[in-house]
Amino acid sequence: MSLSVLVIDDMDYVHDNIRPLLHHFHCDPIYSAGTGEDGLRIFIEANPSLILLDIDLAGALDGLEVLRWMLYGKPASFITMLSGDTRAATVQKVLKL
Repeated sequence: MSLSVLVIDDMDYVHDNIRPLLHHFHCDPIYSAGTGEDGLRIFIEANPSLILLDIDLAGALDGLEVLRWMLYGKPASFITMLSGDTRAATVQKVLKL
């Protein structure tokens, strides 16, 4: 059985580097979104098993707002937050959700 994955990140290099790794572990299908809005749309339509979500997204919805919507929409999904931001305050914001 394959694991469906949604990668939400506004940096193309993240998608380019993580896709081969996910293929190596037989994840299929792999969905990609560059904005929080597109990520939420795919989340609702495709119902992926795992979401890899960047905290600092460009656009109207940042990763924290997308996470709020996902947790209330389908709390059983596995969501992993990705970020280059290592500030303790950012980590605490995520953990409070």
